[in-house]
Amino acid sequence: MEKKYERNIRLYYCYTLVYQLMFIAPILTLFYLELGLNFTQIMLLTSVSSGVVFALEVPSGVLADIVGRKFSLILASIFFSLAILLLFFATTFWTLILSEIIFAFGIASESGAGSALLYDTLKKLKRTEEYKKICGLAHSFGFYANSITVVIGSFLYKYNMRLPFILTALVLAFGIAFACFMTETRQYKEKGFHITKYYKQTYLSFLYTVKHKKLLAIALSVSLCFVFYKPVMQFYQPYMKDVRIPVEYFGFIFFLFNLTAGFFSQHSEQVMRRIKSKTLISMSILMCISFFILSSVYNYWGILAIFLHQIVRGMRRTVEEHYVNKYAPSKVRASVLSTVSFISSIAVMSTAPFLGMIKDHHTIYETFRIFAWILFGMIILNELYLKNVFRKVT
Repeated sequence: MEKKYERNIRLYYCYTLVYQLMFIAPILTLFYLELGLNFTQIMLLTSVSSGVVFALEVPSGVLADIVGRKFSLILASIFFSLAILLLFFATTFWTLILSEIIFAFGIASESGAGSALLYDTLKKLKRTEEYKKICGLAHSFGFYANSITVVIGSFLYKYNMRLPFILTALVLAFGIAFACFMTETRQYKEKGFHITKYYKQTYLSFLYTVKHKKLLAIALSVSLCFVFYKPVMQFYQPYMKDVRIPVEYFGFIFFLFNLTAGFFSQHSEQVMRRIKSKTLISMSILMCISFFILSSVYNYWGILAIFLHQIVRGMRRTVEEHYVNKYAPSKVRASVLSTVSFISSIAVMSTAPFLGMIKDHHTIYETFRIFAWILFGMIILNELYLKNVFRKVT
């Protein structure tokens, strides 16, 4: 049995790598603009996706805790592949909405399940101290591999704007096979799905997170970072276009972005060890600094500021999962992880359309300046809240 658990670690590496291989990353916003969308509509897509994740995040984590994490990962890969395949055929806004909904089903199914399976696998092997290292390494492999796919994707887009989508869908389908070979870390006694247990566990996991002051503080801090981190990725390409960088070079720039994210994902444990409890707030500060730079630099040197985003991108998931795993018990770990993502989804869903409207009425530089001041104010409020919470509970 120990060999099967050891295999789980290798399969986790493979699964994490596959679902990060996105040929579409450097050209997705351009694709939306080519179909005639404005930024309010693009941000509305992000909001719809976050809304579906919001509705399914905790229930999907509960499903993973009751029926099995392996089953949830298989479902996630199926949803991811179908969503990208639908983008390949997309011609209307409503088709894009449907694709975002299906992709959100995948995000919700994967959220919490993979990391919970990994953590409990390491617990069985008595190696939980390796969690941060393995998690960071797994995500770094994905970033490094994606560095190659984004270069290919940008060149393919120049010749046929739909080719990157079909390639991404095919690669994501390999995640189904990797998940199928994983071994569950505990026996699920339920013979089938019990709706009463499902709702009970959903309620208990949400209640546990909200009542646990440190977990709630972590969830809100993650949301602060995530509310800008995810939507703002849609603004990279318009900025690069505005500073006159040719589309075929977008892939190479995203290649460097992924190398940066991969490096900091791989070394997230060392970074966390150095800055300790200031990790979450430091990530938000980096985002804020980058916005101020992007709002002030009107040539290609401004691209350097986006590398600060990649530090956050590389570390975010490992940092989030480290803090949650530290305080959440095993039997509800996937549910609590999903609850934290659930709170982040609320934040993105409620703010993304407004970020899009800001861009539709301002230049890209003015947009980043507005983002910077909003985030600056939120950082101050969040820091005051964190100090109050951790002073009371420690």
